[in-house]
Amino acid sequence: MKIRMPTADDILAVVIPPIYHWRKTGLVILTVFTLFMLFQASRTHVDAGFEKSLPLNHPYMVTFRKYQEAFGGANTVLVAVIQKEKGSDIYNEEFLHTLKKVTDEVFFLPGVDRARVQSLFTPNTRYIEVVEGGFSGGNVVPADYAPTPEMFELVRNNVAKAQIVGRFVTNDQRGAMVFSELLERDPVTNERLDYRIVAANLENKIRNQFTSPEIYEYKLTKDVVSPANNEVLIKAGEVIMRDAAPPSRWLNFKTLTADQKTPQGALISVDGSDVEVELVANPHYNPNVDIHIIGFAKVIGDVTDAAGEVLKFFLIAFVMTGILLWVYLGSFKLMLLPLTCSLIAVIWEFGLLYSAGFGLDP
Repeated sequence: MKIRMPTADDILAVVIPPIYHWRKTGLVILTVFTLFMLFQASRTHVDAGFEKSLPLNHPYMVTFRKYQEAFGGANTVLVAVIQKEKGSDIYNEEFLHTLKKVTDEVFFLPGVDRARVQSLFTPNTRYIEVVEGGFSGGNVVPADYAPTPEMFELVRNNVAKAQIVGRFVTNDQRGAMVFSELLERDPVTNERLDYRIVAANLENKIRNQFTSPEIYEYKLTKDVVSPANNEVLIKAGEVIMRDAAPPSRWLNFKTLTADQKTPQGALISVDGSDVEVELVANPHYNPNVDIHIIGFAKVIGDVTDAAGEVLKFFLIAFVMTGILLWVYLGSFKLMLLPLTCSLIAVIWEFGLLYSAGFGLDP
């Protein structure tokens, strides 16, 4: 006996009658569902991860992950500090002071594996040389570093002995590198790293802090008191944070995290309405250096920042499509029909994406 497969007409013959019979009920259900999907779509977030771009089941990657904790990973952020003036080198007080501050800022960035931060000023950058009694070695920049001509010459010699020209120092010795590695998950909370926050910190706490002539100071207007024992954690008038980025227009409705911590090491949160912002001269500004940053986190940050531009192109294409449909169909109402259906499809797609536990991966 030959079995006949149902055709499109057979399917429509079954589906169409109940849809038209209960069309009001169907419209109500679809409207409620669309509104729910719109709410879900509004909660869509960027869900980027370095490991998501790797073939983790490949035998090579299985071996890599097995020994990753001992040898480190590849999710790195590289910060290059370069002198603008050609013909000069890094062995001067101004440049080395900036390099040390950049190293410190990278070291304390949230999400950075502090054990794998490396630059001229970290103790894991060492040199070894053969001497009369055997081998001798030490830190490229000694622990007792002081900005003197003798120390600059010593650092120059140590850089040559360590053979790091081309890796941590440029070939023309006009710049130096700060190497860091990111942790995919917080070792305490096990939460995934938010690359948008990392990228924002790279811009505000590193690049802008040393290349912007002015900086914003956030000062408290009233004391911050511990709810447990009424102890004053931060007094009114103290600077709780400095940021090179302009303050948000919604500052009064935000919660800020202060640079200070409680005696137990916990972060202190402050209401935005309890602070005042003042534009002051940047004490770390160095007009003679440029800072270049590369890494997966920086790419994700740039792509996320450009999302607004993508939305503009979508709106332009949407309006142009509507105009062309209006001209072609000759009816404004008929033009709205395909546009509305297409927009609803996009809303459902983003809503279902979030409902399934996924986010947007740039």
